[in-house]
Amino acid sequence: MGCEEYFKETSSVDSTKENTFGKSSTGGVEGNISDYFYNFDNEIYAHFLYYSEFESPPNPQTNTINTPTNLDVNQDTLSLFTFPEYLIDLTPANIALNAKLYRLNETNSNDNEWCSNLIVNGSCPEKLDFNSDSTFSDGKHEKFVKKDTTFSISWVDLDFMQWDSADGRYKVGLSEPNTLDSTDAYLFSGDTTDTYDSLIYIGVLDTVYNLPYTPVENLQYIDRAEWEQYDTTFLSNTVFHTLQKTFRFNISVLGPDSVMFRKNGDCDRDGEWDAAEIYSDYGSDWCPDSLETGAGSCSAASINEPCNCGSSINADWLSGANIDPNDDNWRDCGWDGICSDDPNYEGADFNGTEGNGVWDTNEGLEQNGKYDLGEYFVDRTNGVVDPAELFYDRVVDGEYGFGDSFEDRNCNDDWDIAETVDAGNGVWDDDEEYIDTNGNGSWDSGEPLYTMSEKPVNFLANYTTVFADSCHQEVYGKCVKGIDKLLASQESVTLFSHYDASGNAQFVTYDSLIITMPDSTTRSAIFADVDSIVTVFSNVKIESLPGTAADYHVTKTKWFEPYGITANPESGAIDTLRNYNYDYHIFKVAEDGKISKMIHPEYFNHYGYYDNFLELKKGLWEEAIAREEQYIYSFGGKIRSNEYFYKDTTIVTSVAEYRVEEKYEVQFCDGDGQKDGDCSVDNNGNPIEGNGDDESIAIPMRKILFTQNTNGTFNCLADQSVVSDYTDCSMDSALTDVYKVIRTKTITMVGNGVEFGTRNTVYLAKGLGIAIDKLEMRWTEPFWESHGNGWKEFSRLELKTLKSGSAGRVKSVFDPVHKISLDQFKDEEALEFDPYRYAPTYGIHRLRLPNEK
Repeated sequence: MGCEEYFKETSSVDSTKENTFGKSSTGGVEGNISDYFYNFDNEIYAHFLYYSEFESPPNPQTNTINTPTNLDVNQDTLSLFTFPEYLIDLTPANIALNAKLYRLNETNSNDNEWCSNLIVNGSCPEKLDFNSDSTFSDGKHEKFVKKDTTFSISWVDLDFMQWDSADGRYKVGLSEPNTLDSTDAYLFSGDTTDTYDSLIYIGVLDTVYNLPYTPVENLQYIDRAEWEQYDTTFLSNTVFHTLQKTFRFNISVLGPDSVMFRKNGDCDRDGEWDAAEIYSDYGSDWCPDSLETGAGSCSAASINEPCNCGSSINADWLSGANIDPNDDNWRDCGWDGICSDDPNYEGADFNGTEGNGVWDTNEGLEQNGKYDLGEYFVDRTNGVVDPAELFYDRVVDGEYGFGDSFEDRNCNDDWDIAETVDAGNGVWDDDEEYIDTNGNGSWDSGEPLYTMSEKPVNFLANYTTVFADSCHQEVYGKCVKGIDKLLASQESVTLFSHYDASGNAQFVTYDSLIITMPDSTTRSAIFADVDSIVTVFSNVKIESLPGTAADYHVTKTKWFEPYGITANPESGAIDTLRNYNYDYHIFKVAEDGKISKMIHPEYFNHYGYYDNFLELKKGLWEEAIAREEQYIYSFGGKIRSNEYFYKDTTIVTSVAEYRVEEKYEVQFCDGDGQKDGDCSVDNNGNPIEGNGDDESIAIPMRKILFTQNTNGTFNCLADQSVVSDYTDCSMDSALTDVYKVIRTKTITMVGNGVEFGTRNTVYLAKGLGIAIDKLEMRWTEPFWESHGNGWKEFSRLELKTLKSGSAGRVKSVFDPVHKISLDQFKDEEALEFDPYRYAPTYGIHRLRLPNEK
């Protein structure tokens, strides 16, 4: 997985609703979006009551979500400002100047006027130590390379072998890793001298050396006071330097001829190589064609004598004739068993088995030139009455049981009891296998009668001294150690090998199953000669957004923080110079009225479930480049009830793969008291879909609160109560022309399945803009709760006052009032000298959690 993100949008998977974008009508109420949202060309000041669930040190606030009566109407507020006199800059039009690179001549700041063109808020003396390295460089040096390379190797020794009865094989026991390392270097040593030119440049944007470079086509936001250094190395195609180190060491391993890897070839244990056992190539009926009766194919194994076979030659059979009475002869006809001269032949077999010169499944057996299971053979004996084969008694009951490993001396893959008479092994044996040490193609006396397996599968039993009363078991007149004792023993290992010509058992002794042998490894590294290294100092690029400067509008939210704000979430440092916190929000309004917001998409690290703000800041990571997120959708400048949109996007990043689901819904709240599908609530006041009671939309602002009676009392218009003090009248205003916009985003980390959901519900009132705005969050619910049941409201805004008016001047796209880049926010008095910064937001809400510090 690379570092680049990969976006894969898929269509809606919501089977209950259909996307309405692009449809001329949704069947609902329509209104002009400009009547329900802000005109960013006007100066807007919206003041909201701010209900929240977080706490601020040192004296925690009351949770005003759960206990709204504890809200301080003078302190627990949030304000939204617009700044129509500002446009955001830098634009592509002036990129040519900013992409120019100057040689960084610190000895002469007037060289090409690099200092006056690039240094912001600083002076340009004749000499300028720009990078504060206590030297004055003219931008070009001759340097050399000292290349250090550390080579290392690591290996483990084999400590022991242990029998695993479950797998029926030996398992290895390994030592702790052993490591050797060595550092080699080249520096002015004969032909390994590497000298090169060092060139240093400075510029606003590095569009030449900092590759890969994307052409500047969008708005570029650059911090002119911050500098980054990039080094680009150019290497030679012809001159190379080689460093090399050979490590020599000893390693403990199983020997290349270890008995554990041996696959027995001397299946009769006579110490001599034997050719394959004699067999009759007559097929499973054990009968040659000349004696077959023609009664059909059969198996002779069940009666241990030929079947469908006469005692005299068939009178109809002619020597050399292609006559097969029992129909079991091998014909190279392939899988379908039909040859080209058969009457029902349709064509050659699809898999090329027809006429391939070898026997294939479904072809006859007789005369196929190979032994086939069931054919008659002469089972060779070894001239010795063999004892029972040794086995590993797993359950220690003295009986061989299924799964017990055993010493398969006769190569028949079965455990054999002691013989009473000299007998064969019950299976046909091919040519015995051996190792042809001299490569002459035939077995010579003394050549090993075994082959080597790829894994330690040979069962070992240690035959040691002549039989004595203290023996664990007596075999071949020798004392046999138990397998557990053998593996734990560091003694020599004596193993049964073969019978001699007189039928006497022979043994071979090994000093150790594990040997120490020398080994070596060579490590090398090749480095291309450095031709030059170019260093470029350039400004930090903050943002890159589509569009032009006139498309984007600066807004700011600000709320009271009596004890200062967290300046560094990781250290918890508090900035006490400000008694407020703030966020900047950059909106874009399209020609069709659609409103988008610039965000830095955020994703969570494994495994989620952050329950305080510090963990949230550490657990969420943001993209460096901003993207547009749709805030309010419109169709032809209209906001429409019943609008519905859903999409899911698969995002692959270097951290994880995420599935991002976004859902957008619009309802119209008419406040007519009649049950309908929009703005419906149940008996508990919780939003529901379908017919339900009208949701009451009220905000704490009212233009006229009361009327005065002639007796000095007051009629409160909110609830028709009569009071003696008009300040007792409620400020709540009931709204009846409101669009309810519900934006839901669910991010699922693919793999662990953890979900992080944010839901923003915005009530847009005619002539007021945002009337109510609330934010909810959820993590994946525990298994005993219903999916999607974990939503919890933790911040809410309710409009208290609104001021809106013309900016008092005309803003021209071609001659904007005031162009500003994001890094200049901190220099503007109108913005209270608050610098632009990233912050986790959804809508205009800061993502804050309980116990935020």
